[in-house]
Amino acid sequence: MESKHEVADLVRAYAVRVTTFTKPVKITITAYFKGKRHIDTSNIDDKTYVDALIHAKVIEDDNAYHNPVVIKEVCTDMTEDKLLIRIEEV
Repeated sequence: MESKHEVADLVRAYAVRVTTFTKPVKITITAYFKGKRHIDTSNIDDKTYVDALIHAKVIEDDNAYHNPVVIKEVCTDMTEDKLLIRIEEV
C-alpha cells in the first residue's frame, strides 16, 4: 500500500484541475479490477485518498466546514486494474 505522500504525488501527476476546491465537495472513488475478483467497497481506504487530495492541494480540507461526501464504487470484469477519483463541488 502506498503512503499518503506517494498517493499525493500520483494525484498531482494526474490531476486535471489546476486550482484547489475551496467549497464542500463530493468525491467519488471508483476502483476498477481486472477479472471477476470479489472486492468489497469497504476495503477501499478512502481516508488515504482524501488525505492525498489535501496534501496535493486538490481540495482545501476535510474538516467539518468542507465536509466532503465520499462515495466508493467497485467495477469488476474490466480489462485492467485502475482507480478513478471524481470531485464535484456541492
